[in-house]
Amino acid sequence: MALLSQQENVATLDPYLIPSGELDTAWVLRWLDDAGLPQHKETFLAARVDGRVLHRLTMDELAILHVTSHLHVASLRRGIQVWINLQADRWVSAFL
Repeated sequence: MALLSQQENVATLDPYLIPSGELDTAWVLRWLDDAGLPQHKETFLAARVDGRVLHRLTMDELAILHVTSHLHVASLRRGIQVWINLQADRWVSAFL
């Protein structure tokens, strides 16, 4: 019961966490291709990075995944931001 309450609190604080859970590792690998970062697919696959993990990646975790180029980090962060904005637009239009 406490775990469920904790999950609800996290979802309230981060409304994108639940929708990002719909994205599996295969989607993330395709997204890396689309983002122009296919060289990171192998490490993301080995780490089983899915949408929830991708959404919450820290700089330390990116370093563990061998994403060390500042340009690659910026590309990943911007790609995640664009995805979030697209999701927000979808949710707004669904309620109108």
